[in-house]
Amino acid sequence: MMPRILSLKVQGNSHKRDDIPCQDSYRIQRLKTMSAVILAAADGHGSKSCPHSADGAEIAVDAFCKIMEKLIKSYKDNEAALFDYLVKCPMDVCRKVENLWKDNVCRNYSDKSKDAGLFRDLSDEDIHLLYGTTLMGVVISPQIIFAMQIGDGDIAFIDESGVSKLVETGNHLGVETYSLADRDAWKKSVVSVRRFETIAQVPSFAIILTTDGFANSYMNDNAYSDALIGYFNAIKENGADAVERNLEQWLEETSGDGCGDDITMIIAWYGAAGK
Repeated sequence: MMPRILSLKVQGNSHKRDDIPCQDSYRIQRLKTMSAVILAAADGHGSKSCPHSADGAEIAVDAFCKIMEKLIKSYKDNEAALFDYLVKCPMDVCRKVENLWKDNVCRNYSDKSKDAGLFRDLSDEDIHLLYGTTLMGVVISPQIIFAMQIGDGDIAFIDESGVSKLVETGNHLGVETYSLADRDAWKKSVVSVRRFETIAQVPSFAIILTTDGFANSYMNDNAYSDALIGYFNAIKENGADAVERNLEQWLEETSGDGCGDDITMIIAWYGAAGK
């Protein structure tokens, strides 16, 4: 059973005012192998020390999708074997994603330097910092949900019983967050692996990825959870098409009434929905 997916990124209200481009990126990929879906979202840091963080975010979601696609195809349709690997070696995935991101970031910087007629005179670590970004990634197959995260943002599971986090980060203080640009960033990542007997037998649920501009626009965790339940109920009662038509307006209002940051949201909906 393939999900209905809604996705959007919006420029933050404060970023519009200050003419700062959106630093978020996301990607959605559907595979025939295992009927798997790959979701990824990244939030470039956007600070003066990270002038290429929008590129860094785009490279990050691409790296996650490529690593997971290769991994899934290597197991063909053997979900049990894939699940065992993800349970035993989840950090292998994080390390591979980090390595691919850093390789591609250095390649991107070299290309920029050549285009500008400049000599590449920075160390690899200094280059990584220019592209700093967070990353969230999820793989959903008929029997598996795998999630990984480096830095802030939220990956939530919502059903009739309420909201739960697929991963609990607890890895940042104030405005500081872990980054793919960190040395050995994979060691600071968090992962989660869940298994269903078959996803088709599970009642309606949604997996929602949001960059930190969403949660930071609410006063507390309860208000954040209530907002996600609102999206869940809106799809269940009014249908995904209705929610999709209003998504941009709702997210812009959330940013405008909240922290003013960019917001990216990906909703993977499984189950019956309203018309």
